[in-house]
Amino acid sequence: MLTIVGGQVNNFRLENSVSEGKPIECQSCQTLYLKMGTSAVEIESKENIQLNDFQIANLNGKQVMAGRPHLKLEATESPDFSVVIKRKARGKNRNDIQTSIDQIQYEVNTKDSALVLEPYFLLANNGKWRNQEVLVTVKIPKGKMVHLGKNLENLYFDFENLNNLWSKEMTGKTWTMTPEGLALKE
Repeated sequence: MLTIVGGQVNNFRLENSVSEGKPIECQSCQTLYLKMGTSAVEIESKENIQLNDFQIANLNGKQVMAGRPHLKLEATESPDFSVVIKRKARGKNRNDIQTSIDQIQYEVNTKDSALVLEPYFLLANNGKWRNQEVLVTVKIPKGKMVHLGKNLENLYFDFENLNNLWSKEMTGKTWTMTPEGLALKE
């Protein structure tokens, strides 16, 4: 029994991440609209099998592991909005970690002043669970605004606001990035 536990702990010993950033092509935009996209993934609720933030999902008749991404909003000195997607995983060596990171499927799409986020990230190719995470960081220029769509409430929020609202109370509202942080638009 001790050998099995020790072997499993070894599978999670190291951690690494890969980040990919891209500008949001809307130089004249004063407000960025964050929305949740529609998902091809169907979460199976009858079994409700969960492992940390992961659930068993059904994609085109196949069962896959699906996790919820984290959303972070932060100020930037740049005059333009941008988005960074950070994929993170654990493993027993660098090759295993890179394989786990490569199996994370997650995309965001932009159209004009809208940034559309997927509700789940998936593990491809029957990937093993190695505590994978996805962090979507939206960089907001000071003085510009972001509107959080009401349907974003299923994401994990990794940011605070000057109005002391709970994360789920922040959706459906427009926020201004001030030098002190996010403030509810009056």
